[in-house]
Amino acid sequence: MKRLIEAIFSIFFSLIMGAIGLALCALYAPGFLESLQINASFLKDDILVIFTSLGTQSNVNVWIRFLLQDEQLVFMGFVIASRIVITLFFVLIDSLTDMVFPKRAEER
Repeated sequence: MKRLIEAIFSIFFSLIMGAIGLALCALYAPGFLESLQINASFLKDDILVIFTSLGTQSNVNVWIRFLLQDEQLVFMGFVIASRIVITLFFVLIDSLTDMVFPKRAEER
């Protein structure tokens, strides 16, 4: 039950933290955010080239262009980074509680 709650919390909290991180990056490092958007555009073009070279139909490429927008790719990057931070936080908390309560660690 604890792991389920951690997973649900991690998903929702990572979306919020990703949005906050994106907003802070836009406020304090707009040049960096612009370079992320430019690189996301190149990534989307590379993905389209890969799918085109595999011989996919043109209607698949239309969906890829529609679903993978530059801003969405940048936001996904911020969400993934925030998920990594949250996971490291939970690992740290779990190891600290194992040090404080060693009996609980032996029961696992």
